[in-house]
Amino acid sequence: MDKKTILKGFNNHFLEFGDDLITIFPNDYDLKTAYTFIEGLKKINPKIIIDVWYSWILKHYKVEIEEGDFTFFENKDYSYDIGENSKLLKAVENFKNKCVKLDQKNKEKSMKYVQNLSKLCDIYYR
Repeated sequence: MDKKTILKGFNNHFLEFGDDLITIFPNDYDLKTAYTFIEGLKKINPKIIIDVWYSWILKHYKVEIEEGDFTFFENKDYSYDIGENSKLLKAVENFKNKCVKLDQKNKEKSMKYVQNLSKLCDIYYR
């Protein structure tokens, strides 16, 4: 499979994940705004999303993702990774607090999305 196909699959799956999250959290306007932003990024620079996933997620959490350890991410203090006074940290914490409230089925489904995206990202960077 060539890189272009993997990248397209990654971006489409990422947006599917966003669609599912919006279905779960229909009144979360921050999530809807982020989704629209990601759609725009995909059009302007499709590679940036997978680059960010690789640098910020896969490099740091590959083992936990492969193990499907959702509780790790629920309990993780992201201030060490992002910085304590960052707007990004506030957004991540807000999202994390929502994920804690998910039922088990949606936690498993979300973890599967993260695992699939990470596998695609890993293949892309080999």
